[in-house]
Amino acid sequence: MKKSLKRLHSIEQKRNRLIDMRLEETIDKAAYEKKYGEFELILGDLLSEKERLQQSSQEEIDLAKRIEHFRKVLEKNEVLTAFDRCVFESIVEKVIIGEVDEDGNNNPYKLTFVYKTGYFNAVQSKMHKQIKKKRRQNDVVDLPSFTSADTC
Repeated sequence: MKKSLKRLHSIEQKRNRLIDMRLEETIDKAAYEKKYGEFELILGDLLSEKERLQQSSQEEIDLAKRIEHFRKVLEKNEVLTAFDRCVFESIVEKVIIGEVDEDGNNNPYKLTFVYKTGYFNAVQSKMHKQIKKKRRQNDVVDLPSFTSADTC
């Protein structure tokens, strides 16, 4: 960002010197118009880049704030009232559903979260006994699902 701002300032100074040269008639009109047009194109590109960088920077700040809030909620063991997909995807590398234990038995009720930091933790579903009981009774089990309506 600093480099872009420095370049932007430099081009603006050159354009101002060009204007002064034209006012002092040390440069002819054709050369002035050609060079002024070049400076305007460069300035337009630099201003667009500056705007993109500012927007990207603001998005990073917003995401950092949401991650910090998420961290505080996790530290306090509070219940989240809403799912924030962007925060989740920025923290979690992958989720592994199920496992095969040492005896070769399948356990579909274990979730392992692998974080982008390399850390991971596993959670055993508290509902697994209830679900097993319902399955034995041939009931249909309604499990929560997520549809990807939101994008980051």
